[in-house]
Amino acid sequence: MLNLAVTYALDCHSAFKKAGKADRKVALRSGAQVMRALRNALTTKAEESASTILMTMRLLFAAEIFGEIGSLHYALHLSAVSELLRLRWTSGQFEELDEALVNESYFEEVVESVHNGRISAFDDPLRPRPATLGDATTFEFESASNFVRERLIRIPRLVYLVRRCSQNPDDDALVLETLALTTEIYDVKFALLVEEFITESTTIADTSSDMESAPPLQSFLFNSIQEFNLTVYYYTFRILICGIIQYMLDVQIAPQVYFDRSKVGAEDIKAAERIAMCLDYAFNPKFDPPFGALRMYKPCTLAYGSWDRLEKRERTIHGSEAPDCARALLMKQYCFEAVDRIALIWNGGGVAEELLVLTCGAFAGGPLMSTTTRMTSQDPRLKNESDTSCAFQNRRRVP
Repeated sequence: MLNLAVTYALDCHSAFKKAGKADRKVALRSGAQVMRALRNALTTKAEESASTILMTMRLLFAAEIFGEIGSLHYALHLSAVSELLRLRWTSGQFEELDEALVNESYFEEVVESVHNGRISAFDDPLRPRPATLGDATTFEFESASNFVRERLIRIPRLVYLVRRCSQNPDDDALVLETLALTTEIYDVKFALLVEEFITESTTIADTSSDMESAPPLQSFLFNSIQEFNLTVYYYTFRILICGIIQYMLDVQIAPQVYFDRSKVGAEDIKAAERIAMCLDYAFNPKFDPPFGALRMYKPCTLAYGSWDRLEKRERTIHGSEAPDCARALLMKQYCFEAVDRIALIWNGGGVAEELLVLTCGAFAGGPLMSTTTRMTSQDPRLKNESDTSCAFQNRRRVP
């Protein structure tokens, strides 16, 4: 079964690169074979270990990424991986491989949990926690990564609580629980230590972006994909928590004395700037397949929300002619262009700007998006006319 899953992943990769009908048929055929083997393992007493089944599900998730990300086919396998991992740690069988799979899956699992209005499957007190979470004086790569991971895993719970507070504003116990969790996750002291570690671990160079909108003048240079991931995850985490806090202040879940709006807003923009500084590296052609670009899809979407918040704030206080309002509009366009470019590479069509607005609202605690909206919010000028149920649509490949 595991060999079939590996074959499917390789066939999906080939179909993605060549974008030919024959290659897509090969991938769909090998996908059917591994799914039959998986069903057999799950419904009979086939001698397949739990680790083999888990790795098969993870490979299916990876393989479906090569299809159309807008189809959300991969999300089904991601959900299965999360559930199998949960069964592993609740049964006391959690091993090193399982820990590695949590590390590989948690960011996407957090994203899907927020989209579905549920608490992360990894946000479970029974899940073994890493021994190195850092202390009050220093961070190394492992402890910094663990800090970011554990905070991100708490985000879906916070978004869920914020949404409940909006529906039950008079529930004082719920509001206090939400405020306590917000303060715990925000954790400025530890966040600054992670940021200091990132600053010391990376270098900055002039940007060489070929995007149409004016890019940031400087970009990060990373020594490894691990440093890139840590930086992207950390600043995405700060955008998320800052966006949630500003939403809580807007809808009066959090009293104004709880958080300094100006400081939170400034940190929100700083994190969005840092996300933009990762794009030069992400679009580097050395990534084949372009996983660096794919990693930036959701962070750039959320960074769009940071600049949207700044634009609205500046427009309200200083008017549309304010310099920061014009800058925010420019950076919104830059983030949208980046998301659109990534979607063209991975999705067979661009995205509608409406999707970014709805996503940022939902991730701050606002109304949930329907699955249909997530799947259909493509730019109608670019949307492929082929069967949208197929996991491998023809793509307009972007260099």
